[in-house]
Amino acid sequence: MKLPSWIRKDVLEISLPVMIEQTMVTLMGMINAIMASRIGSEAVSAIGMVDALNMLIISILSAIAIGGTVVVSHYYGREDGSGVRCTIGQSLLGSLLVSFAITLVFTLAGRNILSLLYGAVNSRVMGYMTVYMKIVILGYPFIAVTSMVAGVLRGSGDPKAAMWITLLMNSTNVILTYILIYGFPFGLFHFHGFGFTGAPVGITLARFIGAVYALVLLRRKQGPGGSLLQFEHIRRFKWDVLRSVFRIGVPASLESVIFQVGKLLTQTYIVSMGVAAMAANYIAGSVFNISNIPGLALTTAAITMVGQHMGRGHEKDAKSVLTYTLLAAMALLVVPCTLLLFVGRPLIALYTTDPEVKRLLIPIIQSSVIALPLFWPASFLLPAGLKGAGDTTYTLLTSIIGMWVFRVAGGYILGVSLGLGVFGVWLGMYLDWIVRAGLYYKRLQGDRWTRHQILRDPAGDGIPAVSCETAGDLLQDSNPGWDSKPG
Repeated sequence: MKLPSWIRKDVLEISLPVMIEQTMVTLMGMINAIMASRIGSEAVSAIGMVDALNMLIISILSAIAIGGTVVVSHYYGREDGSGVRCTIGQSLLGSLLVSFAITLVFTLAGRNILSLLYGAVNSRVMGYMTVYMKIVILGYPFIAVTSMVAGVLRGSGDPKAAMWITLLMNSTNVILTYILIYGFPFGLFHFHGFGFTGAPVGITLARFIGAVYALVLLRRKQGPGGSLLQFEHIRRFKWDVLRSVFRIGVPASLESVIFQVGKLLTQTYIVSMGVAAMAANYIAGSVFNISNIPGLALTTAAITMVGQHMGRGHEKDAKSVLTYTLLAAMALLVVPCTLLLFVGRPLIALYTTDPEVKRLLIPIIQSSVIALPLFWPASFLLPAGLKGAGDTTYTLLTSIIGMWVFRVAGGYILGVSLGLGVFGVWLGMYLDWIVRAGLYYKRLQGDRWTRHQILRDPAGDGIPAVSCETAGDLLQDSNPGWDSKPG
């Protein structure tokens, strides 16, 4: 079937699998939140608080994965199969190293970190948080593997394979979490479940299953020159390769840390507002993710396709696809946001029966359907595309300005000082979006973001530096046979 002229096939081929993937992720997250809410407001508040901290860790690991995605997409754009395989192996090794270090820190100091951030909560909520934290930190290395494998698969033009990893992990998560929380009759044997503890055990087991499947899939995936996962590339560190990955991943990680620490600070404001406010904020975030599925899908398409075009040296095409995905995201987000105006109240009723939580949620939902399509794409999709071109310093500085001056300070003034509560904290977030959107859009209009060099050329002869393969291996890959079209 011939597509309308305003739909780009290359963007659709990458974004559609990601959209399906994000739909499943979001629905599974919503189901998890509903299951937890049935235990009580204190349980869902505890999960929301710990997940805010977990998002800091996940964002660090995802940012490292962005480094792998970008470098792989540049090699893919150059049709360099050996560079792709080597970057995949070294990216996995580097990501695992970071994840083990983080797991060790939280194993030793997790309770102290929770007390420092959320010391004002009551003892029952703190007990839930401690149990949840002790278990989910064991899954950080599995998150590192699945994030990196999914990222490099997208960067090498296979978003469908990445989609299957996420679908397996999240569907398994829902099934296991339900059984482990509520129990299940198995013939004559009746398993009664673990109650609240089943939630973190279920998600950690699902992450383990997802990581194993991701490695098996990557090992079986054939590219030019053999399997995309070759163990000679993960036996030892090759620092010149890792430098290319970390040159993108480290600034992206710093940006994520700054962003998530700012979100954690706003969480401390919300803790002081009570359990109802904490639950409302968590539920609102879940509902927001449902509405934002098209935006997240096109964000992934932007970073992958910009990287591939930049790898080919096609700067104009990179700018064209980034502009296109921006406008497409703004248009597509209108659809779920309009729908949410009609189904918002019934959707909220699935999460909670607490009238105070419902009262706090209504203005947040109503305001988000306006702010999301207008300001979110420029404030988050554009920087993803800029990172695909290697423009990480600008996105880092912009993130600092938006988060700390407007979201953190503005959220405190509006939510605490002016007494607008959790709704005021969300208004501060919208201010952050508006500022970022303006700064990123101005950056897009220039050409400085297209001047970065991801793959170093120390000889100055236009040939990228490669250290993973011997010259003979490179000669075997001189005609890798990849389609020149992205995705």
